[in-house]
Amino acid sequence: MPSSSGSTQLQKYSVTPAQRMEKRMLSNRESARRSRMRKQKQQDDLMAQVSYLRQQNYQILSALHITAQHSLGVESENSVLRARLMDLGSRLQFLQHLIHCINAEDSSSLLRPCMGCSAPKSSSIRL
Repeated sequence: MPSSSGSTQLQKYSVTPAQRMEKRMLSNRESARRSRMRKQKQQDDLMAQVSYLRQQNYQILSALHITAQHSLGVESENSVLRARLMDLGSRLQFLQHLIHCINAEDSSSLLRPCMGCSAPKSSSIRL
């Protein structure tokens, strides 16, 4: 009888080709399902990253636009200040020349040119 119980156990653990094929099909289906889930998660992660990067890009472009506007304002102000600097430099030069002429000559001759100068001391330069 020991041989009959051994053969019963063999039959219990032996798998038919149809059963093996069914088991393999189930395993393949489960593997494909896991693969689709993994792929969907990767796609969702990439879409979230695209959304985040678009938001970052928008913020950077907004900051760039604000900076460009500020830069234009600073350049405009700088141009005005340069013009003012040149005007003040001309006035200073005229005033230094006037002081030089006053110190060099008699103060009663303010309307005639000083020595070494071709322009009258009272100029049309606005002080």
